[in-house]
Amino acid sequence: MNALAGMELGERIHPDTGRRIAYVACTVVEGVAHAASPREVSAIAWAARDEIHHQYVPRGLFPPVQAYLDRR
Repeated sequence: MNALAGMELGERIHPDTGRRIAYVACTVVEGVAHAASPREVSAIAWAARDEIHHQYVPRGLFPPVQAYLDRR
């Protein structure tokens, strides 16, 4: 997949893993999404907005990511 990196949404130490996570909004320009580093990303999925909280992130998104999606 080719994507253009856009705005950095924020970064934090993930509360469950203790790893530094950077959140970046990207625009897909072509191809099929895939995990570029299977050691760091176990899976990816396209999800409708209402599926995010119910199926993927039940405790809620990182607030800057949620704010970005709310503006879209």
